[in-house]
Formats: sequence, C-alpha cells, structure tokens
Amino acid sequence: PWLRRAEGLSDAAMRPLLAAAAAVLAPSLEEGFDSPPQEALALGTPVLASDTAVHREYLDGHARMVPSLS
Repeated sequence: PWLRRAEGLSDAAMRPLLAAAAAVLAPSLEEGFDSPPQEALALGTPVLASDTAVHREYLDGHARMVPSLS
C-alpha cells in the first residue's frame, strides 16, 4: 500500500501525486528523457534514480543515483 506505480497519467493528475510522495523512484534501464523525476525535484520531492547517462544529465546531481542493472 505504500508503493504505487503511476504510469500513463496526465500531467495534471501526476503533479499532485509527485508533490505528495515521500520519494519518487526512477529505475529506468533504458536511455530516454524521463520528466517525472525532474518534476518531482521541482516540487521538493526526493528522487532515487538509476545511474544512467540521461539521469546524470537531466537530474544534474540533485537525485540519489544507484547503479543500474544494465
């Protein structure tokens, strides 16, 4: 009950969830732009992300990075 996967939501629906979250997880194994972690950081929500080139570039050292499995 404390972990929820939010996928395919509109920006309007996602924003309050990101703001209320204790943290946002971004465990991406593929390269690609991932805006929910950036939005979460802008709202003051901590982010835990896989250590990929795109996360390093776009999260600019503000998220906690963990080794990816790829």
